[in-house]
Amino acid sequence: MATYFRMFDAGEQWLDASGDPYSGGKLYLDDAGTSTNRTSYKDNAGAVAHTNPIVLDSAGRIASGNNAWVLAGDVKVILHDSADVLIFTQDDYVAQGDTSVAGDGEWVGSDLVPTRTANTIFTLPGDNTAIFHVGRRLKLVDSTTVYATITVSAYTTLTTLTVVVDGGTALTASLESLSYSLLSADNTSDPGRPRNLTMVNDGAVIKFGVNSDVTLTHVHDTGLLLNSTMALQFNDASQYINAPTATVLDINATDEVEINATLADVNANLDVSGTYQGGGTMTTGGNIVVPDAGTIGSASDTDAIAISSAGVVALSATTEASAIGTAALTVAGGIGVTKDMWIGDDIVLDSDAAVIKFGADQEVTLTHVHNTGLNLSSGGTTITELAVTSTNSGSAEGPTLTLYRDSANAAVNDVLGQVLFKGTNDADEDVTYASITTTLLLDETDGTEDGQLDINVMRAGSLVSAIALKENEIELNAADIDINGDVTLSSSYTLNLSNIGTEVLYKAAGLISMGRDSSGTYAETEGKGYYSYYNASDYTRVLTYTTSGGSPVWQSRSGGGTLKSEIEANGDYQSATNSYGATSDERLKEHITDSGSQWDDIKAMRVRKYSFITDETDGPTQLGVIAQELEASGMTSLVKTKPYMDPPADGEGPDVPVLDADGNPTDYKTVKYSVLYMKAVKALQEAMERIETLEARVLALET
Repeated sequence: MATYFRMFDAGEQWLDASGDPYSGGKLYLDDAGTSTNRTSYKDNAGAVAHTNPIVLDSAGRIASGNNAWVLAGDVKVILHDSADVLIFTQDDYVAQGDTSVAGDGEWVGSDLVPTRTANTIFTLPGDNTAIFHVGRRLKLVDSTTVYATITVSAYTTLTTLTVVVDGGTALTASLESLSYSLLSADNTSDPGRPRNLTMVNDGAVIKFGVNSDVTLTHVHDTGLLLNSTMALQFNDASQYINAPTATVLDINATDEVEINATLADVNANLDVSGTYQGGGTMTTGGNIVVPDAGTIGSASDTDAIAISSAGVVALSATTEASAIGTAALTVAGGIGVTKDMWIGDDIVLDSDAAVIKFGADQEVTLTHVHNTGLNLSSGGTTITELAVTSTNSGSAEGPTLTLYRDSANAAVNDVLGQVLFKGTNDADEDVTYASITTTLLLDETDGTEDGQLDINVMRAGSLVSAIALKENEIELNAADIDINGDVTLSSSYTLNLSNIGTEVLYKAAGLISMGRDSSGTYAETEGKGYYSYYNASDYTRVLTYTTSGGSPVWQSRSGGGTLKSEIEANGDYQSATNSYGATSDERLKEHITDSGSQWDDIKAMRVRKYSFITDETDGPTQLGVIAQELEASGMTSLVKTKPYMDPPADGEGPDVPVLDADGNPTDYKTVKYSVLYMKAVKALQEAMERIETLEARVLALET
């Protein structure tokens, strides 16, 4: 009885390069190496034959859901699209389980006869570019067996292949046969066509990884089993499902796990460590008990009511009380409080002639007088003394008296409050001998307000300002200022100089900074900095620029303003003499020897054009080398890795490392160009020696 072997499964799809099925495609089968039609059958008994070609359905599968079975022997497969345009031809297919075809494992023999046309070129009859494509490996019999890789595959009247033979040898006229690798260049897991994976035994296992650390096992009539604590990951490593123990299953997501269903039936206790949020009504048959320090709230204010372990109730709402009945807590009746009441903001008595009463018998009252003010009285007698007293001897602050001007139209030079010190003169007239006055000065704009405080004294019959504390200066108005002691600026003081715009000089432990004050506030100092003058034309300056252009951050001029040296913001250095020196006194050196050959290092060095990422240019603007390429060439001693550093936040102490998002220090690489130049000089000397040797040889040959 004849044995039939399965060539194609019914579920296999034939797809184009875009992943679309070959709807109505035509699958021709011939005997391998010939144009003789090969009959295929719909079953393994050979009872019903397929048409040749087999016409694919709209999904690019064999129509009617049948497999394709053939007798033993190699098969040539030719695929056409629905318009009968050739898609590809591939010879020497072997049906599943057909052991009649001889082979040597990873190589597939070809009946095509190669014809050598050049050292690395040969031709094959017909169009075989689908099999012999760029990147595929070949085994060639050319007197001896050699191996090669296809670099060019083209078809006109013949298939022309250009190859690179291992070891660089050339093809000869003895080239007689070839085999191609089982694995193709663009599909290293399958030699030619997509296949379904069918594992027909119970308990079948798929293993993953070099050491098979991850396995997927078939469990009969149940499903698939992922081994141990391995996980199925989704999108990235932070989202996965796994079983950390034999009794626990974890579902982990970065932000959200969404379950869409009409009803979710949970037959278990719920242990929720995060926030519970429901869209409907929660009905309970018992009490609602929150844990110690738990909260009760609404959807918009989840912690509106907090209850401590001692039963203390706190409201989180911060709604301003704008009228009776409008507040974070409203009460329709009166409030009786047995203990003290602490209020952190305003109290509004919303009625004219409202009274605040003090004392057990309420003998002291503070009464509102409509459109006038407050009347403090005791038993009907106006109180003539108001004392603000603090009994806390350890307090850093004494009693506070606030004079507040609540004006809807604040304007420059408004007087905010005054304290007057009055007495009488010899004419029995009231005289203000001194006063303290606060004025809204220059600016009432929110965020940039300026104020001024004046201490005024009577001088020669007139009240004049003796001390004025202004927005950016202290003004002393006196013929003489007598300071009986030293004036010291310690490390915690800031010295503001009014004539240098927004620049700030900050002295801290011997450090003078510009553009930053002691609180860490930075000023705009573009193009500003330090000048040291000899005369109007000759000076040295250090300026600040945030751009990477050619603006000088350090510059020295002398001899009538001639530029002598300059360091620019982009790192360029200019020198009027173009002279750069280094210490090279023999008396200061030891271990002096001749350098070895630098020829190979200079040859290995790659000179590159590039630009820095921060410059945001449209193309390369620099010429030099890449540190990592020097390291790869073995010149590691020329490369130095340096950490990114920033000044400390408080402006004091050594610089601190710049950290990445994971809290690790960042760094960058530098190249010792000066050493690189000396290596180039040595290599040049070697080149000169070689040139001189060659010149001598040429001269000898010419004579």
